[in-house]
Parts: sequence; C-alpha cells; structure tokens
Amino acid sequence: MITSEYIKNNNVWEGGKVIQMGLRDGVVGLSNANEFEYIRVLERKIIDKEIIVPCNQEGYEIFIKQILKL
Repeated sequence: MITSEYIKNNNVWEGGKVIQMGLRDGVVGLSNANEFEYIRVLERKIIDKEIIVPCNQEGYEIFIKQILKL
C-alpha cells in the first residue's frame, strides 16, 4: 500500500530510498480505533503534534506519563 500511494503521489519510484510514514499519513493505526473515543482523541493529538511519540527509552517514559494524565 505504501508503495502504491507513494507512486500515485509522486509519479515515480526511487529504489533504495527510505520513506518514513505514520499515523498522519494513514498507514498506522488500529483497525477498530473508531470504536474507542479515547484512541481517536490520542490519534488526533499525535497528528496535531500535541503529543510527541518517543524514539528512545527516556522519551518513552515521559510519553507514558503524559498518556496516563489524559
């Protein structure tokens, strides 16, 4: 899916190129997220950069504390 979306949006495929996509791009999420308002709120906050998803252990610990306060 990511490959076809990339080609559709860019009209070309560049082999060997790393493409980072995530929640904002619609390629990550839970299949049943619409059933849970809490999950939808979290997704929106991540997309809007109100919540920054961590990339290391220290960031993860801060992230979990933020999530538990919501």
